[in-house]
Amino acid sequence: LPFLTLTVLLLSTPAFAQGSLNVSGQAMLYVVPDEVIVGLGIETFDASLTQAKTKNDAETTTLLRAIQDLGVEARHVQTDTVDVSLEYRDSSHPSQGIEGYFVRRAFTVTLKNPRLIENLVTSALSNGANRIMGLEYRTTELRKYRDEARRKAVAAAREKADLLAGEM
Repeated sequence: LPFLTLTVLLLSTPAFAQGSLNVSGQAMLYVVPDEVIVGLGIETFDASLTQAKTKNDAETTTLLRAIQDLGVEARHVQTDTVDVSLEYRDSSHPSQGIEGYFVRRAFTVTLKNPRLIENLVTSALSNGANRIMGLEYRTTELRKYRDEARRKAVAAAREKADLLAGEM
């Protein structure tokens, strides 16, 4: 699994009789993510708007059932967008008529078990989804790790300032 990286910079300014010294401290933590946000989409096309929507509805039902079968709770699946657009026969001359309609739906799925990512993507592509619109690995304990990185950055800046001050 990929790791998340947090970097914190801190400036410390110890005062000296003849001036000041600016130092920075940096801390980097590698955190194993405990959830993944996955963007999935379904795009259908037909000469008839009704048919394009009917196809999209059917694919959506199949996709949502497959996601549920993986154990993903309904509250962790959200519809992001629903979009309908026209496709003209000749885009420079709309007067040539409409070729058909695209119906698109996008979903965001939050996986609380990152190990399911491969199963989700495979299942989604086999059950109606024809677009993968990104993966975001993250931790639900970001605040805890950010605070830890800040403490370590302060300690690093303090060590650097003490060393430099001792040399002056």
